[in-house]
Amino acid sequence: LNAGASNNGAWDANKSIATKATSTATAGRATVLSCTINLANTIVGAGMLGLPGAFGGTGWLAGLILIAVSAAFSAHGLVLLSKAAQRAGLPSSFYSVALAAVPRYTILIDLAVAMKCFGVATGYLITVADCMIDALDHVLLNGNP
Repeated sequence: LNAGASNNGAWDANKSIATKATSTATAGRATVLSCTINLANTIVGAGMLGLPGAFGGTGWLAGLILIAVSAAFSAHGLVLLSKAAQRAGLPSSFYSVALAAVPRYTILIDLAVAMKCFGVATGYLITVADCMIDALDHVLLNGNP
């Protein structure tokens, strides 16, 4: 992908750095089933690690209300994102949607996505570290597998 390259391969500084998907053997090969399984894997993994602690801290009723509200906001955000992606042209990315919506602030959108990914990864690391400390304490100090 040569951002800014013209048809003859020469660099054109006036071109956008947004790139289009190439027609390689692996582009566009995901099916609805594979995407559903991937999304379910992500949701189940986060739920298995985080929900027991959340319910323990808030109680059953508040926990269920918070899950319902979070699910509603998440679904609404995904609907808005898919509508924006369709308007930007498919296939699309966060960058192409930002370029179509607010071209002056695409770097801020990229920064927000990067910070979000870093935050999610940090959250997983903290959760796994907390679980591993308890698990290793049980296995090593109690001698029970």
